[in-house]
Amino acid sequence: MFTVKQYDQAIEHLKAARQQHLEGTTGNGCGVCGGNCNPDTCGWNPLYAMHLCNEIKKQSGDLHETLHYLSGFNTLMGEPYGPAAVQVPEKGLDKPCPICEQQECNPGETWCAACEDEHREAVANEY
Repeated sequence: MFTVKQYDQAIEHLKAARQQHLEGTTGNGCGVCGGNCNPDTCGWNPLYAMHLCNEIKKQSGDLHETLHYLSGFNTLMGEPYGPAAVQVPEKGLDKPCPICEQQECNPGETWCAACEDEHREAVANEY
């Protein structure tokens, strides 16, 4: 994935940042890239790159869990929760299926063969 030359360059960048840190001159420009930035936050500093990767990983995990919550795909004690959680009606509804008008066709539980393909959309609108 990486070449020996790239490893050598990364090691040189680390050495330059370390030396500047030891000298206490991190506020005098960057010894890694030669720019005006601080070597501790320089994009060419492999330690800073690793720090950013860890932060992105942590934040993406938090984002992943937040999206599950918002979409209603998380469950608590077997029940969906979150703003978009769909609540399936209890079995034994008092009104017939909106498609086939059969009482035994119960959304989320039993689907009659006559309307199985159309159920999800129609039932979501009806209930």
